[in-house]
Amino acid sequence: GGAAVAHCGGAGFHPVAPRRLAAGELEALGSIFNHPNQDVRAEAFKLVGRWKLEKLIAQLFEASRDKNSPVELRRTIVETLRELGGEKVIAQLESLSGKESEPQLRRQALLALAALDFNRAKEPLLNVLTNFDNEINALTFWRSLLTIKDAASKVALVLPRSDLPTATAKAGLRAAREGGRHEPELVLALSRGAGLDTAEETLSTAELQELARQAQRDGDAARGEKIYQRPELACVTCHAIGGVGGKVGSDMASIGASAPLDYIIESVLYPNRKVKEGFHSVLVGTKDGEEYSGILVSDAGGQLVLRDATGREISIANVNIKERRTGGSLMPSNLGDGLTPGERLDLFRYLSELGKPGPYDAAKAK
Repeated sequence: GGAAVAHCGGAGFHPVAPRRLAAGELEALGSIFNHPNQDVRAEAFKLVGRWKLEKLIAQLFEASRDKNSPVELRRTIVETLRELGGEKVIAQLESLSGKESEPQLRRQALLALAALDFNRAKEPLLNVLTNFDNEINALTFWRSLLTIKDAASKVALVLPRSDLPTATAKAGLRAAREGGRHEPELVLALSRGAGLDTAEETLSTAELQELARQAQRDGDAARGEKIYQRPELACVTCHAIGGVGGKVGSDMASIGASAPLDYIIESVLYPNRKVKEGFHSVLVGTKDGEEYSGILVSDAGGQLVLRDATGREISIANVNIKERRTGGSLMPSNLGDGLTPGERLDLFRYLSELGKPGPYDAAKAK
């Protein structure tokens, strides 16, 4: 079978047979690693993985440690190393996953190591997971970690039973629930480790209607708009309002005018109950051991294209798909867990005003 090429910023896999290069050709390709054009250097790194050029592994590691290189370029190098695999790569990734490496490089190396040999990644993985103090950084890491096949169940077994940082746990819970995922083992391990109550409160129809009345009476749309724009909620990343914003979920421009407030509240609290047509997630497992979820963008020309929860488009060659199934909403349940009751009312009130005549009518230019 051919090698799979992982493209930086996506997951386009193209089976390509390994190549043998003469010494002079290897030297010529290696010299491009120092080319002044970043795009040229990135393509050279990808060719190393595509052609399985193990003789250039040492040069790849040297390039990965260059602190003057852009983050995206160094990520490409680590992805190439992951694609090459083998004991030499695993040993070097272990060294890059140590505490002496700078955080971004360390996390990328650790993800590659976990994909190649999870047992050897356990100790540095726990060290990273138990030292996050920023929920956004933790969420980015969790999302990447959970693309590795069976990572959720494996991590659940090694998480500490107590003293897990709240930022790590909340980010992990969100990643475990979004994208149509259902990872109960990980959810339980995270909630136990951080001492969080994750029991999903189920409101009756009457209770949802009462909550709607409270939001209408006490909620403040102006405050709610600011809450909607908070990066950690990622509302703007997933949804557009009048065409401005993400394309993962439906456009919210007229939701307040087209849906009753109790329906809106139920959609936020329990997104899998109210999945709009065309926005069910697609869950894909690849022959390379990757797991992806997203909204279907296209399925043509031998490539399946998904848009994930971050708005990134992922291309997967159909020949590399091992399993494909339909999931629920990409939006995680319990999204408002981090909000106070008053903030939730403000957010609901803001959503209820979208599309109605007034300051939140997206049809009017601001």
